[in-house]
Amino acid sequence: MPIVGIREISVEDSWDPSDDTIGESFTIQSKTTETREREFSGWQFEDQDITSIEFEYIPSSGFGSVQPTTGKIEIRPSSGLLFVISDSGTKEVDQVIRDLRKSVDENLAINKRLVLNRQVIWQFVLAGNPQRIDVVTPFGGVQRIALVEDPHSSVDFEDAKGNYPVDSAKIEFTHESEPFDVRYLDDKLDIESDLSGDVEFIIQTFESAVR
Repeated sequence: MPIVGIREISVEDSWDPSDDTIGESFTIQSKTTETREREFSGWQFEDQDITSIEFEYIPSSGFGSVQPTTGKIEIRPSSGLLFVISDSGTKEVDQVIRDLRKSVDENLAINKRLVLNRQVIWQFVLAGNPQRIDVVTPFGGVQRIALVEDPHSSVDFEDAKGNYPVDSAKIEFTHESEPFDVRYLDDKLDIESDLSGDVEFIIQTFESAVR
């Protein structure tokens, strides 16, 4: 199942992905620039030129046998977001983003972390059917909120909604009448569907919340 790492970016129109502009640890398998059809009803970026790069990544400092990471990098300039999509795992996606951030040339700037207003993440979470939400409270670290009335929970959903930052969440989304779960944690989305249309639907949902 795909892991999707997310970062905010600024990109110049002149930036062109090549082995020279994304670093020696990356081998570009293919690249395209295209628009996408709307999968999420609230998505407003149909005219966005999305640069999609299929890559193989091998750390240059690896010792011994190193398993390559494969996946896709998507540059979405209208929403100002970069997505790294891979089935390799969360640690591998994090490593790809770290190396990519250090290696790209000056025409593409990638933020170190995803720093978004708390309302943005809440908007994404509430676009689906939340199954679990953990929030950062001002009085007790990370706590799970009660999605239904629960006298044993110290954090009420209505009190937390939009006010406490979301630390992690599990959300059920439905696309083309088929439900699937998505987990949000540490600037990444873990999508429990291999269908490319479902992945695009979730990315468009996130873009719409952010912008």
